[in-house]
Amino acid sequence: MRPIWLCALFLVAVSAESYKFAIITDLHVGHHVDTEYAGQETAEIKYLEETVNAINARAKADPSLKWVFVMGDLTDKAQPTQLAKVAELLQGLQIPYLPLIGNHDLLHYSRGFKEAHPTGDERFAKTFAPLYAAFPASVGTVQRYAGATPVPNPEQKITSYFHNFVLEVGRTLYIALDWNSRGLGPVRAATDAQLHDFPGGTYQWLEETLSLYNQQTAKQPFREVVILQHHPFHGQEGLEWYATFTEEKKQKVRSLVERHVSHLPVGQLPPLVQWKHEFAGHIHRWYNGTAFPDVAGWQELVQWETSAVLKGIAISYVTVADGSIADIQKATAAPAPAMHTLTPEPAVQPAPAGPATTPRTVRQALKMAGRV
Repeated sequence: MRPIWLCALFLVAVSAESYKFAIITDLHVGHHVDTEYAGQETAEIKYLEETVNAINARAKADPSLKWVFVMGDLTDKAQPTQLAKVAELLQGLQIPYLPLIGNHDLLHYSRGFKEAHPTGDERFAKTFAPLYAAFPASVGTVQRYAGATPVPNPEQKITSYFHNFVLEVGRTLYIALDWNSRGLGPVRAATDAQLHDFPGGTYQWLEETLSLYNQQTAKQPFREVVILQHHPFHGQEGLEWYATFTEEKKQKVRSLVERHVSHLPVGQLPPLVQWKHEFAGHIHRWYNGTAFPDVAGWQELVQWETSAVLKGIAISYVTVADGSIADIQKATAAPAPAMHTLTPEPAVQPAPAGPATTPRTVRQALKMAGRV
């Protein structure tokens, strides 16, 4: 296995009770096959195998690494054979993992075929639901897993399965959110984020979850609330409308959060404290910045994106100490067909403010995003 380059982004003193978790995202199994996937050993399969091996080696050397979040787009075209293959490969992990669903995991399509509406969320639940129930109690407790519950979706007039859940680990609360659109795009499921503000949808599930935890933690609050989602709040400049959240949707999420969770300094906190970090994928980039850079009072919310395994080994290792995130490292190795050349990647900083260019067509949007 090739060596992995590590870049420490920020450090504080780590207590003896600290632990770590890993993040990988955008595996896109089946990406290089435009027909129905039949087990071909394509490049993204090799990258995922190497990523699994790298995590296993790290966990063996460092027993404080406890689990892995897989942040969506496990498959490329939501085909049952792609889902079976990615589940097989992830079973090679020697520590537990918890998957989030991505927009590519929703609509089954291939060359010459496209299902009428997304059914991949139900297949995702049937494949991965046992993982949430089996998560080791010695590490943490999965609560309020909603992915196996069918929900009438009035926006699309279909039945949907929203893969939202909570993971409690000590004094840290991890909330995983499924904002993926169930609408249809020109090729696959729509790329943008939707709030799903209806009974059983993600927005109302989050409202209920925060209300519940505020009631339960009035006497002993969590030290930090960590948000995990496939779509980042702060998207690629000029593409938020297409690939992530509109400004209206972001404002609605902030309003919900402000009713329940503080992003203010210690000493000014309600019972459920410290919304400080958001982890995401989707855009296939490294990003270390803020989720809402232009919103007063929200500049302290860190947005961290991990690059895509589709492009090579890409892993984030997160250290938690005394209930708060203390350190984030990234591990990368770019693909090299002839020889495995180590390629360090510096931390990606937020893009400088400037006039946004709004693409006039979906194809222009895809071109700007580097996806066509």
